[in-house]
Amino acid sequence: MTAKRVTNGRFDRFRSESGISLIHVGMLLFVFMGFSMFVTDLGALWLARGQAQNAADAGALAGAIARTFDDAGDPPTVGGIVYQSAQAAVAAHGVVGAIPTAQVLPSPTTPCPPYVAAGDKCVRVDVFRDGTNGSAFLPTFFGNIFGITTQQIKATATAHMAVANATDCLRPFAVPDLFTDVNPGDANNPVGEYHHWKNKNPGKGDLLPNPDTYVKPTKGPPPDPGTGYTIANNLGQMITLKYGNPNGSDPMTPGWYMPIDVPRADGAPATGGARYRSNISSCNGIPVEIGEYLLTESGGMTGPTNQGIQALIDQDPYAVWNTSTKTIDHSCVNNVPSCGAYSPRVIALAVYDVDKFDDSYTHGDWSDCPGGGTCVQIVNFLAFFVAGIDGSGNVFGYLTREAGILTTNGGTENVGGPSAFFYVIQLIQ
Repeated sequence: MTAKRVTNGRFDRFRSESGISLIHVGMLLFVFMGFSMFVTDLGALWLARGQAQNAADAGALAGAIARTFDDAGDPPTVGGIVYQSAQAAVAAHGVVGAIPTAQVLPSPTTPCPPYVAAGDKCVRVDVFRDGTNGSAFLPTFFGNIFGITTQQIKATATAHMAVANATDCLRPFAVPDLFTDVNPGDANNPVGEYHHWKNKNPGKGDLLPNPDTYVKPTKGPPPDPGTGYTIANNLGQMITLKYGNPNGSDPMTPGWYMPIDVPRADGAPATGGARYRSNISSCNGIPVEIGEYLLTESGGMTGPTNQGIQALIDQDPYAVWNTSTKTIDHSCVNNVPSCGAYSPRVIALAVYDVDKFDDSYTHGDWSDCPGGGTCVQIVNFLAFFVAGIDGSGNVFGYLTREAGILTTNGGTENVGGPSAFFYVIQLIQ
């Protein structure tokens, strides 16, 4: 009921309460629009922030993966696979109904954060939805009422190629690290073989007159590859793995491998040919770190080697190595469904300390070996694409890159970037 006030029989228009609710509704509507702008437009801003960050994270990870496995340049090729992979990953993530733009900044173009180890590589991706770098502004919905017509958002992410110090897919091949072959031209130090120590006879010293030298890789800082394998010198190199006798009758020569006993997580036999064969054709499942000592297997293991390698090749039978691009073509990785992120024919090889083994063998001191017997100490890992095996049981293939594991062992025996063939991709910023 509308209240009316009558004065001298007439309606007092100036004191009437008729229509007062319209004023209240108008005021509340204004407040409601303000709250709507706060909830809707600010909500859209926060939604865009999360979507932009997801796009930046995906771009940085994609760029770092491409930089690790597809473009070894430092810096990578401008506009190449690193840039393309990062841009494609960003473009796959819409930000409030529109595709953002991205700027890809690999190191050293943009330095890695200061807490990243010297020599390591990063990829930073900046994502824009703020009207800059060719991007569109974020729209507003209720802000137009108050004169606010656009919003701005951007995000950044950095991914790091961290050097791995372990693998849970080590195969039972240990190859000697590279060394400086002094080659004095006498019978005590033939060409291509590592010889440094001699028996400790009274008055005769402990070293050969002109010993070969070996410096194992370290992580630094600064990282030092020593005399060993490096990405710059050995990526894509063909290597033939030949059986070497762990008792020392065969020389320590690059490519001469020693069969090693790798523990397994699947309950396979404790030792012998069955476990050795399983360790070739499948992952062992237990992390093995740089710095560990592994026992050598007795015997040549020719039969288990042939069987294991053939089983490995059968898992990706059409894969071939491209010597021009230093990559694998026609792998089952590219099938639908895929066989995994990497070809099963890319395996991890242990690289052992040649000087430590020569010293232990020459002096008969195997006290560092777990459980007795002869052993090798791991100083690095090589990623090796198995190309084939010949009639003599020699395995040939090419050095490449692969994903590994980063453990928290204190890092006393880790390697630096120049020596690393195994990486872990980490989102660090």
